[in-house]
Amino acid sequence: MSTDLGASFNEQYMNINTKMKKRFMRKPNVSEATNEFIALAIQCEHSDQPAFAGHAYVGAAKCEASVGHFLGEAEHFLAAARQFMKAEKKLKSLKFYSADRENLEAATGCYIQALNKYPEKSPIRTSILMELARKYDIALELANKIVDGPNANVPEDVLAEVQVSRILLTLLVKPSEDCKPPSLKQLLIDLMNDNESDAIPLNTDLKLKLQSIVICHATGDTQALISASADTKQFLTLQQVELLHKLISDERG
Repeated sequence: MSTDLGASFNEQYMNINTKMKKRFMRKPNVSEATNEFIALAIQCEHSDQPAFAGHAYVGAAKCEASVGHFLGEAEHFLAAARQFMKAEKKLKSLKFYSADRENLEAATGCYIQALNKYPEKSPIRTSILMELARKYDIALELANKIVDGPNANVPEDVLAEVQVSRILLTLLVKPSEDCKPPSLKQLLIDLMNDNESDAIPLNTDLKLKLQSIVICHATGDTQALISASADTKQFLTLQQVELLHKLISDERG
């Protein structure tokens, strides 16, 4: 892209849009326009301009929507949401705050658009909900509902991810015993006592490492917690690694 990134982006974005609007002249090539929006988004990502990338992914989502490709639409809205969140974090790291929080609002809107395209019990929808819940207490409440709700047939890999998140979130939120649902209490008991249970489908290595994290956190041994966390990261999602970093940060504080 040119030095004037904003002008270059606007020009390319408008050129793609113009092609799509010429419906009265000929049937637009939606696939071509979608690919052009995606290419523009990737170009913006490589230029470290996540907000522009988010808008380009929204363009791709609208192209997919115009021809009824709802899963493609959802995927692009999800990509847009992640880019807008990245833009929000970038501004925060630079200590530049916007009262309107445009990027955060855009991210939330895109997450909701993506959610609405998946069936209520879809594992992907579950994953998006976990990603959207940025406040730890809300995220824990949501994770508890996923496990305890009517959605009994949660795939094992999704259940494993949610259970690990519940363990880490519990350490962060520190809910009182009265506020812990029975399934959460049992999860922690099963983890710390090496109990075999369908509700905790984790491999032995991950169980041992999570046990170490729980013990280090309970004893307040920050250095041991840092060491245990370093050994555990390879088993975790990016969101779970962020939870570990927050846990260590709180302990240091």
